[in-house]
Amino acid sequence: MGLYSFMRDTAKKTFNLSEPKSKLETQKHAYGMGTTNADITDIPRERLGIIVMSEPLIRKAIMKVNRDKFGGGWDIEPRDKDQPIDDNIKRIIDDFNHNTNIKNKLQQMGMSTNIYGDGFIELIFEEPEDNTITSPAPNTQLIDIRVLNAAYIYQKKRKDKRDPIEYYIYKSFKTGDANMETYMHPTRIRHVVEKKIPGNEFGISDVYTGYHILTSKMNADKYYGEFIHWAGKGLYDVEIKGVDQTTINEYIARIEKSKNTNLQAHDENVKWQVHNPVIFNPKEFNDYFYINIAALADLPQHILTGVQPGQLTGSEIGLADYYKNIMNIQTTIYSVLLEDIYNLVLKPQGYSFEGYRIKWNPIYVDEMSEATILKTRSEAGSYLIDRGAIDEDEYRMIAREGIQNLSGESILAGPKEISKSEEPIIPSKPEPPLMTKDQLIDYEMERLRGKIEAEQQEKRLSEAKKKYDEAKKQYGD
Repeated sequence: MGLYSFMRDTAKKTFNLSEPKSKLETQKHAYGMGTTNADITDIPRERLGIIVMSEPLIRKAIMKVNRDKFGGGWDIEPRDKDQPIDDNIKRIIDDFNHNTNIKNKLQQMGMSTNIYGDGFIELIFEEPEDNTITSPAPNTQLIDIRVLNAAYIYQKKRKDKRDPIEYYIYKSFKTGDANMETYMHPTRIRHVVEKKIPGNEFGISDVYTGYHILTSKMNADKYYGEFIHWAGKGLYDVEIKGVDQTTINEYIARIEKSKNTNLQAHDENVKWQVHNPVIFNPKEFNDYFYINIAALADLPQHILTGVQPGQLTGSEIGLADYYKNIMNIQTTIYSVLLEDIYNLVLKPQGYSFEGYRIKWNPIYVDEMSEATILKTRSEAGSYLIDRGAIDEDEYRMIAREGIQNLSGESILAGPKEISKSEEPIIPSKPEPPLMTKDQLIDYEMERLRGKIEAEQQEKRLSEAKKKYDEAKKQYGD
């Protein structure tokens, strides 16, 4: 059962809706004649993992994206904010998260979706040891999850034409001339896909999409190094006069023994010449690689290459879009997965996750940005709390989360309602500070000067108005 099926079944249970049947298609295109394959035929899936281990930039991009997805962690909250969290449900979920190291496993599965296009989790229940992965999942306690190697899972098929169940096929390492196939029951597997083409059940691999650009990048790294080594080490030319070929062979043997391959020997009858290489700047080639590799992971280029955002036009906008994309993946894909897992954990113990939802913690940026954000939020909250617009709880919420989340929704509940029984608090008039005798005299003098200036200003305005009225009477409007 894929992630789409979980979302569909959840919607049916929640809203009591039946899924409409298509008049055109009796089954999904992806299923074909009872077999579903990942659309990768020209590159072995094992090769995709080897590329990630060999190319540092795509490895950095994939690991960075998945650290951002899961590094901040998540929590649970009631769908009805007026209802408290059941302490038993909170304890059971916290224990499961800790015992299974679920954050790390989700990060590994997220990397799998980038590398192979698909991530697979095996659900491990309390059950007899003789039960196999081919059998349906039992209604017992879910005790662990395990991330499977998606390099060997790229097919679904039925055991025979009469079997309605499509099993995930795990093809193990070659044994002789054939691959060993293990049929995995779909109720024991959770299949996660982040990117896919409509009509396909298996996902799109970022590494497969960028196979040629990544291969070119690895070749460039190799030949850059060879060029630098050859140009930097140089070539020594030894000309030996009046010797026979036997002596030259002896020199060549000595050269080979010293492992100095950049040394050649010959007589005066042979002319050796080396053309100096033309030094080139690989920046334009590298920029081409950077742009494409960043695009594969939907990652801003300045994060991939480590360039400061201020040096790139529009990089701040790109960073905001990147975080919104991460948040969208969290809420639309992994929230559904976690809710499904937690339901399996709670149900055998008499609880349900129906009244709760996943709340993702803010994405970590970097120390300087975090400090700047916290300072700005604190100043904004202080301004509002000083004017009575928010209370202390809302101030803490603004300092922690800001005014809006990444989707643009306000984090504040709305205007604060004041109970009629509450009497308004009228601030007391502050007592004037005590002054010395000299300060009191200065104060009185300044007050008199102000009074005299006000009277003189009033007199000047009166005289000016009188002159204006006389001029108006004389010359008209």
